[in-house]
Amino acid sequence: MKTIIKIFSFLLFLSPLFPQQLYEEQIIPFDGLDSDHFGSAVAVSDSFLFISSLRYSDHTQNSVYVYRLENNSYSFLYKIYPSDTQSGTNGALFGVALLYSDGQLFVGARNRKINNIPIGAVYLFEYEDYHWVEKQIILPPQPFSFGSWFSSFISKSNDYLLIGANRYDSEFESSGKAFLYKFINNQYELYHEFSPFDAKEDQHFGSSGIIKDNTILIGSPLDSTKSGIYSGSVYVYFKEDSLWTFNQKYVPEPNSEYFKFGSAMAANDDYVFIGKSDDNPGKVYVYNYYPPLLDYDQFIETGDNFSGDLFGVFMFPKGDSLLVGAFNDTVKNDLSGAAYLFVNKGERWEKKHKIYPSDEVNTRTFGYRGIITEDKIFIGALGTKVNNIRSGAVYVYASMPLSVDKNYTLNPKDFYLSQNYPNPFNPTTNISYSISQRSFVTLKIYDVLGNEVTTLINKEVRAGSYEVEFDANNLPSGIYFYQIRAGAFVDTKKLVLMK
Repeated sequence: MKTIIKIFSFLLFLSPLFPQQLYEEQIIPFDGLDSDHFGSAVAVSDSFLFISSLRYSDHTQNSVYVYRLENNSYSFLYKIYPSDTQSGTNGALFGVALLYSDGQLFVGARNRKINNIPIGAVYLFEYEDYHWVEKQIILPPQPFSFGSWFSSFISKSNDYLLIGANRYDSEFESSGKAFLYKFINNQYELYHEFSPFDAKEDQHFGSSGIIKDNTILIGSPLDSTKSGIYSGSVYVYFKEDSLWTFNQKYVPEPNSEYFKFGSAMAANDDYVFIGKSDDNPGKVYVYNYYPPLLDYDQFIETGDNFSGDLFGVFMFPKGDSLLVGAFNDTVKNDLSGAAYLFVNKGERWEKKHKIYPSDEVNTRTFGYRGIITEDKIFIGALGTKVNNIRSGAVYVYASMPLSVDKNYTLNPKDFYLSQNYPNPFNPTTNISYSISQRSFVTLKIYDVLGNEVTTLINKEVRAGSYEVEFDANNLPSGIYFYQIRAGAFVDTKKLVLMK
């Protein structure tokens, strides 16, 4: 099977984080289908890379792909699915938002259903026993609001978790709301609710948000203010003596009709960045951060004056660098999208480079999401076409070539059998395995008495990593075992069917 790796280098001597030339690599899903939207969200830890796939062609298969980083090499491990696949995740958009923070992975599913009504949820995962294990499904409080888009944003600071629901019907339809949870006894419990004091219909309060220590900022991009209809706004709240109170409301300059100010936000220790998403050339407003006050400093833009570039759809600061997405930007007359790197030069943020894909013809929505680490840039391009399939991709830029073992087309170093997921399950679960050389593989299911129940695989398989679904619809609840044999390699694990 042909290995799919694309490497492209260009010079970038501009950021303190990236002093050398950058090399481009493209991560694609091994099982990509049209409209997968692979790259809709990206998160990264010291050891793992998480990429979501919304898989619009098969809503039951929303998932998060997990890659391990070892010695500057990425290798695919498995996919994360929600545990409640039969009770509300069909069309849930599991993975529409991702956040990794302090050893915890949060996965948003804004259309997760309860009694067939889309409510939204956030799933909490923690790493244990070599797997990311679901620990909690965080829901909005009752009474539920139909189609509230709970998880429109996720932000965390210390023990507090802030979740937006920008279409929550509060005082008015889709006026929006945000919910603050606190980590108590290994669970996130509802602590406070935020809604605009001047609520309006369809103002989408909760589209973006940030919690930083004692300050909370919540964006309301369709708010109509003195600056114009749908000019947008940002509400600021401050905590004093355990009480969260409204502090200030920020709006753009006058005559800003349809600006949608507050559609995206980001912050570091010294600055707050606020984006807008109208049809004009994008713009990001930069504020000095003096908790809880914001002091306007400057605005930044691409300088290309391209209308509708959606510059500012996401922002990710890291040290003195800021990555800004513009997924509708042009590259060589193609609407591939782009991302921009800005650097703080003491008094001003300056544009230092426009980052774009090497294959601008087949790439779309490059710059929809992105992240900077100490030595890499990750940029999602969920509309990218690979091998004539518009499955989506994530581009990785690094100062030196990575050793990539990132999808099923590449050979793993070892034989390995993963724990099935979800587990317990009803009635389907997924089993992943890797083989380092071409082998005759059998994968069988046994009951607790050792009787063979079914054979999932019985054939010669090329080296690679694979995933197979086990459907136990016709089996009774209970404990079962699955065993793989590949040459001299044998491994057995337990799975639990719970109907």
